[in-house]
Amino acid sequence: MQQRVEGRRALQHRHVPCVRVDDLARGVDGDRGDRAVKRDDLVAPREPLPLFNVAGVKVGISICEDAWSPAGPILAEAAGGAELIVNLNASPYYAQRLVERETMLATRAADASVPILYANLVGGQDELVFDGASLVFDEQGMLIARAKQFVTDLLVVDIDVVRENYLAFAKALPDTRVFYAVKANPAPEILKLLAELGSSFDVASVSETEAVLAAGATPDRISYGNTIKKELDIVRAYELGVDLFAVDSIEEVEKIARAAPAARVIARPR
Repeated sequence: MQQRVEGRRALQHRHVPCVRVDDLARGVDGDRGDRAVKRDDLVAPREPLPLFNVAGVKVGISICEDAWSPAGPILAEAAGGAELIVNLNASPYYAQRLVERETMLATRAADASVPILYANLVGGQDELVFDGASLVFDEQGMLIARAKQFVTDLLVVDIDVVRENYLAFAKALPDTRVFYAVKANPAPEILKLLAELGSSFDVASVSETEAVLAAGATPDRISYGNTIKKELDIVRAYELGVDLFAVDSIEEVEKIARAAPAARVIARPR
């Protein structure tokens, strides 16, 4: 669904004098023709950067390299009341680039205490490859969603919808325990929210078990729902405190009996 943008106005142009970048790097002052230009003249806009009202949310826009500056527009927009920053990019790919982006954006979001949506181009242009992999970070600098890399992707992120759906489901079935299937979306922000709401969790691996525990859930709220498990994984999950495992065959029951002798099982008939 498209959201209507209200209160739109033109972005300010930053009137920067014509100064050679290599001159500035060497510490040499430039010249615009009518007056000498010093590096100190390259300052932020005099007026606050504009924000856009998108469905009641104040959104700040930044472009590509703006995000790499610790004292750049993102900080100014957050100080001006932005509730979300959208950073538009055509960032080319190279080895370890994704790690660099994630580290930088996590720092920028935490420093400004504002969520950041990093939207990156995907495709190719001559010798450049744009890998997509758009990212969403919360105001604490935690990665909460990542789009696919090297392909066009649509990523929808709405934490409030998760909250509303869980509460509605729990209210409709008051005498049951709600188990969230972690494989549906293992984003740390979602796991943390559901753990705080009291949800239980259905996991399919040791890594998912560790992620749920890291989000604040206790082992008694975890069910190991994968019915085809390595015995070593059963041992590890049991060591982490998980004592509820799903089975659909006698062979799985025997594995549980060996690896987690005091555990409980849930039978899933075929």
